[in-house]
Amino acid sequence: MRRLTLQTRLTASYGLLFGIAGAVMVAILALALRFLPDYDFSRTVHLDESDIVTAEQGVPPSNDLFAIASRDDLIRVVLLVSITALALVVAATILLGRRLARRLLQPVRDVNTAAQKAGAGDLSHRIGATGPRDELRELADTFDAMLARLQAHVEANRRFAANASHELLTPLATTRTTLQVMRAESDDAETAEYAAILADANDRSIDITRRLLELARLEQPRTLADEADLAALLDEALGEHRAAAEAERLTITVDAAQAPIPCDRVLLRQLLSNLIGNAVKHNHEGGHIDIRLRTESGTALLDIANSGAVLDPADLANLFEPFHRVDPRTSSDRGHGLGLAIAEAIVRAHHGTIKAKANPEGGLTIQVALPLT
Repeated sequence: MRRLTLQTRLTASYGLLFGIAGAVMVAILALALRFLPDYDFSRTVHLDESDIVTAEQGVPPSNDLFAIASRDDLIRVVLLVSITALALVVAATILLGRRLARRLLQPVRDVNTAAQKAGAGDLSHRIGATGPRDELRELADTFDAMLARLQAHVEANRRFAANASHELLTPLATTRTTLQVMRAESDDAETAEYAAILADANDRSIDITRRLLELARLEQPRTLADEADLAALLDEALGEHRAAAEAERLTITVDAAQAPIPCDRVLLRQLLSNLIGNAVKHNHEGGHIDIRLRTESGTALLDIANSGAVLDPADLANLFEPFHRVDPRTSSDRGHGLGLAIAEAIVRAHHGTIKAKANPEGGLTIQVALPLT
């Protein structure tokens, strides 16, 4: 059932309250008329176009709606006029009340618009309310100030992550070169073995740093200038991981409908590759991956379900946080806990949503919703 808007409820309240007050006034008026003296209304003069006659001369009772020949006629006429006037005034009150409610609630709508933009990742929008400094104006100004502080905080974190990651890459690359030279020129087997271990750790650090730099880059606002069929990109991403899936004897089923969406093609391709890669990596031998892509109400809905270990739904609350792993014992060769964080950033950049659901029989289902073109 569709709920009434606040504007409609305010308008209805104005009309209802005014109607009740008017009805009470009419009832009081009718009650007061009952206590009027009983004048001899039979001698009331009736005006005609040709002459003036009185009821005493035997003129038949008038059919005029507003003719008054008794106290009951007077009450009837007064009530008729009062109710007609009340209906007109109530109608005018509803029309004017609707305009007034719309004007009063405009700051609330502006705050809602700003909140929706902020929820979609746009922290640069400001309400800029004008008019008298009342409670609604103060609410809008407070919301603008909050957005400004939040934007400054987020941008500072982005700059820090980007700068720190960039600065770390140079010494890590130098360390990798040094270790490669040590391994190549060392005659000591033990030294070469240690150098190989350090080189692997250094490569993982480089990979993490690059992913952090990528995550910071994804958080920047961007324009979606391309348009692509999500089904076609999905097929490309599947081809990238098909060999790994065959090595684990995984069964992949795909049910994909065409879904053209506005996008950054490179990022969207990376999103699908990350999700399918996770489904292959966190699976068990002989398991399955079920992929379904459909369109509904202007939205592309992608579900990627994989088999695997039984997961506690409570562990999924922070699944998209950087460095979070459902199983903390997971070795670093199975990921750094950044894949889904990057996936969420890409989905957010495309004005979509992503969520995870634990399958009762084991494994995970990732659900992505992206707006169609």
